[in-house]
Amino acid sequence: MMKKRILGLATALLAVTSVTGVLAQDYPSKPINLILGFAPGGTTDIIARLIGPALESELGQRVIVENRTGAAGNVGMASVAAAEPDGHTLLLSAATQIVANPFTYASMPADPMNDLAHVAMVADAHLFFATNAQVPAANAEKFIEMVRARPGEINFGTPGAGNLLHIASELFQQKAGLQMNAVHYRGTGAALPELIANQIQMHVDGIATFMPYFESGDLKPLFVVAPERYDVLPDVPTATEIGVPEINVMSNWYGLHAPAGTPTEIVEKLNQAIKNALATPELSQRWDELGLIVVDYSPEEFTERLVNESNVLEEVIATAGVRIE
Repeated sequence: MMKKRILGLATALLAVTSVTGVLAQDYPSKPINLILGFAPGGTTDIIARLIGPALESELGQRVIVENRTGAAGNVGMASVAAAEPDGHTLLLSAATQIVANPFTYASMPADPMNDLAHVAMVADAHLFFATNAQVPAANAEKFIEMVRARPGEINFGTPGAGNLLHIASELFQQKAGLQMNAVHYRGTGAALPELIANQIQMHVDGIATFMPYFESGDLKPLFVVAPERYDVLPDVPTATEIGVPEINVMSNWYGLHAPAGTPTEIVEKLNQAIKNALATPELSQRWDELGLIVVDYSPEEFTERLVNESNVLEEVIATAGVRIE
């Protein structure tokens, strides 16, 4: 009897394997909906509308980009988590949705770590900390000295409470032993004029946002969160060089995700499609222009990175007392 049961189980497992193999072979069998949780015009939207046509070429099916905004990306994320796990509904995420929101929001419509299958990192982006031309500090060390000498007097801007860039600033404060005031805006676009006018003295964002202001002299780079100096700005030190290496866990990455339960073969097929797309000269050039970095992760490596970042950010957010009801 036991032998019959074992044979029956083996037959069932073989049948399941065969079915998933066929699903992957036939995938995609209809248009793919690529969901993002943010409004048109931002970096996430730009990336989605560049990667969509590239995936169409790789997969042979139409890719429809759809903006489902609300709650710092939670609405779009939750809609993908609830979708059929067949690879035809995907999420193009910003890091905030996956590794920050679960700890800043009092309640979540879905658990991004466990309710999604993490397919690939589509782009990574180093964070730059910047100040304005009116601030007398000539470099990061002098800026830290100034803030320490004036606790509670210096302001830093964020593109919204709980945003990854807000958390990066809080982590900098914690590790450098600083006391600044967070001023929250509706996006970086609203914060930049205030930074230039010295209403706030520090802000964090990517090189694509800051570079025109670095070139005009309106803003000054303090340091970059990266393993080594950025070749376009070789005089700007890294976080490690100024004594806050703990910040290196943070970057403003963008990822591709499917609903949890999506067959492994489909996840791997999507991962390879992303790698092929990013290797094309067209996307490679656009990524360089946007200050984005290609990271060649397998689904398992991408998931491991998300787990590590989540563990760090949970502690940072709890210490800073960031909470959105």
